[in-house]
Amino acid sequence: MSSRTGRTLLAASLVLNLFLLGAGIGGAVMFDRFKEREHARRAPALHAAMSDLPPERQEALRAVVRQAALAARPDFREARQARRRAAELAAAPSFDPAGVRAELARARDAELRGRLKLENGLIGAMQDLDASGRAAIAPALARSPGKARRGEPRR
Repeated sequence: MSSRTGRTLLAASLVLNLFLLGAGIGGAVMFDRFKEREHARRAPALHAAMSDLPPERQEALRAVVRQAALAARPDFREARQARRRAAELAAAPSFDPAGVRAELARARDAELRGRLKLENGLIGAMQDLDASGRAAIAPALARSPGKARRGEPRR
């Protein structure tokens, strides 16, 4: 191999390595931005309100809300399963309106139980806050669960 060919291959390798390094860094930055947006999208009202609290209160509030969310998780799972069963019954060759209604009622009841756990957990956490802390978090109670995920206020 001539020295000219060697230099050309070395330059091409250097360009390729710089391109791959830049693509990797760009991908990591985009991934971090995506994660930040996704995190903020999930519960914007509560997270924004908690940012005004002292760090130790934020952590305590997060722990209480996390515990309530974990307690509510089986109820929301049950609701999803009941909605799936309702959809399966509705799509079956022989339509059973009473069965579909019953599954949808089970789903509603499970969702209400889950929401009650979440709301009671948040209210319990608010008991330990002063008036300004409660006022900062109160708007989170005005949002419906589906809208809170998309960051839209309830109308």
